[in-house]
Amino acid sequence: MAVIPDFDIKTDLKVEMLLPEGARNVFVLGISALGGINVLGDDASGVVIWQDLKCEVNRVQTSIGGSIASNVFFQADSGKATIQMQSWEFDPNNYPAIRPGIEIRIRAVRDAYDFVIWHGTLDDINVTYAPDQPNQITVNATDFWALLVNRRFDYVPSGVIKPSYAIGEAITEVNATGFSIGYAGVTILDEWFMSGTSQANTTFGAVAADCLNTGLGFIWINPDDELLYYRPRSASGVATYTIGNNHGDPGHLCMADLDSAMQSEHIFNTVLVTQKYGGSPFSELYEDSDSIDLFGQRSENFTVDLDSTTDADQWAAAVFTPKTITNVQSVVTPAVNRDRDLTEAIEFMPGDFVGVYYVTDEMNIDTTYTVTRVRHSIDVNNWFTTLEVWKE
Repeated sequence: MAVIPDFDIKTDLKVEMLLPEGARNVFVLGISALGGINVLGDDASGVVIWQDLKCEVNRVQTSIGGSIASNVFFQADSGKATIQMQSWEFDPNNYPAIRPGIEIRIRAVRDAYDFVIWHGTLDDINVTYAPDQPNQITVNATDFWALLVNRRFDYVPSGVIKPSYAIGEAITEVNATGFSIGYAGVTILDEWFMSGTSQANTTFGAVAADCLNTGLGFIWINPDDELLYYRPRSASGVATYTIGNNHGDPGHLCMADLDSAMQSEHIFNTVLVTQKYGGSPFSELYEDSDSIDLFGQRSENFTVDLDSTTDADQWAAAVFTPKTITNVQSVVTPAVNRDRDLTEAIEFMPGDFVGVYYVTDEMNIDTTYTVTRVRHSIDVNNWFTTLEVWKE
């Protein structure tokens, strides 16, 4: 399997910024100097396009996704990117249009294949100069989740609502404030309900946190199509790809590293669920007697936006779904394989299902996990994709 055969980082990995066509010679208020070489505008200055920085990329590190709180629900984090490049020509000191907040993306592209692995906004650029050597450039950036979660608005849901619909309605209201992003949520029949409580002067981050806590789902921004995705909790899923030592099997991706753990803090068997909103909040206690007999009583309290005790019963049933105590925490695959081909591993997103297979005379790991975070580590010699995973 390969999306780009004989991958070459020099030609097949692009770092681009969304800049005016006349980026070098456009006057930028507060940055350009009066009397300098930058002009107030030209025919192209009002048109922004994706421009290849045409630098030699030395190293790229990216992340998309989040973590699991209390071994129960997904917490989304802002994605990060650090890009190290070198160039004889490019220097941000000569490009006043390049400044914090400019959009930046990283693409794997050759012929008909074109996939954006990361997309966000510029935080800072550091440049090191040395005689007779190209400029050494380090770029740090953050993805759009950081901007989205801070968007403030009045949240007025249509009534008692499923989490997937609640996020969709919140996105509609966020778009009305001028922040434009599409929504690609998935709704399932047995999704339980939120109370539909209005919130004045809230943020999308606060609404999303309620939806994730209630729906136990996964949320992320796909950098390739620039849509916000939400997927509810699933009892099972089908993995298209399996990372492991199952060479020759359909959908096989090689494994470079595997990390598993047994963590006692992930065990709880008595849970008090309290309704977060409502005129008469309820509290329901749920216990797993088999787990109590095995591990002793381990308690957790959760305050959740649930509409009724029926919804609380469904929520608790999902939380108490039996899980193995020892779980894979992360798995690494070489996205550029031993034949120097770039594999489909670069297209993993949070919420995807992935198979993990590591069977030897001493080990027998063969199960499906959910991806919670995707990390890419790329240099001139290798491309490793690390998937942090969790058992729903």
